[in-house]
Amino acid sequence: MRRVISVAVLVALAALCAAAIPGHAANEILLRRSAGTVGYKHDLGAPFITVTGVQAVADDAYAITQASSVGVVVFPDSSLVTLGASTTIRVGAFRLAQNGNGSTIQIPSGGGELRLEIRHPQGQRSNYQFSTSIMNLAVRGTIALLADAPTGDTLTCLDCGANDVVVTAGGRDYALLSG
Repeated sequence: MRRVISVAVLVALAALCAAAIPGHAANEILLRRSAGTVGYKHDLGAPFITVTGVQAVADDAYAITQASSVGVVVFPDSSLVTLGASTTIRVGAFRLAQNGNGSTIQIPSGGGELRLEIRHPQGQRSNYQFSTSIMNLAVRGTIALLADAPTGDTLTCLDCGANDVVVTAGGRDYALLSG
């Protein structure tokens, strides 16, 4: 009987210790490897740090995928930015915003291809700015594809409602809708 109680106490202590191991904080930006070689740099001149699972990244880190690779940046509001092969983005400081600019994500010239799944957090509005060398893209609660190539940018709205996507190019604003 005493042995059963000792085993039960050990199991309870093990469970307690496992629960105390910290996970990712609710306000962290995470980079998740889906396929191939995915990683990040603290700045473009810094060494490439490979991600094999999920890694918290600094607000202004560069998330990078190499050839034949896919990575996902997960924001604290559950918004997702999927990076296609050979893609580099600079993740901006994450901010929830009621109005105006929130998080800014910079895409260097020829930065690659992205799938944006930007969500509205309950009771709040999360605004994202995607900035390329050609245009700025304000996104709220939408699913879209963005390709930044040396020959120009392509934006495809998969699920874009009124006032969800506004493109600024050449000093003019263009609201986009699906369909």
